[in-house]
Amino acid sequence: MEKGIYAFEIHELGDHSNVPESNGPVYSRFASCSSSINPEKQGEILLSADETGTAKLACTIYGLTVQELIGRSTLVRTAFEHGSKQVYLSGIIARSAGLFENTKSVCSCTGKTLWEEDQQIRSSD
Repeated sequence: MEKGIYAFEIHELGDHSNVPESNGPVYSRFASCSSSINPEKQGEILLSADETGTAKLACTIYGLTVQELIGRSTLVRTAFEHGSKQVYLSGIIARSAGLFENTKSVCSCTGKTLWEEDQQIRSSD
């Protein structure tokens, strides 16, 4: 990412088959949110990338629950580039297991969990 202002948005659909069209419109309940950087622009939260391309975002969106956001997509776009809104990042909001509760196997041949596999790799260094 280049230095600049970017928009974080939550969209209706969690479909990544043809980003950004397949993400659908901005989630209607998110559309009334705004940020302190640009309060007149609703439906996006603005963040700033520095010279190294690093942008950090920590925020609370009041009035929305985690349950209604799971499965929806997020987009990070350019915010003020001649009306163009290039997508830099797209993701899906998902629920995760608690710490050490992910019992999925890394390899079906060994049957080891992520945590067992990690412990073996670290002990062999």
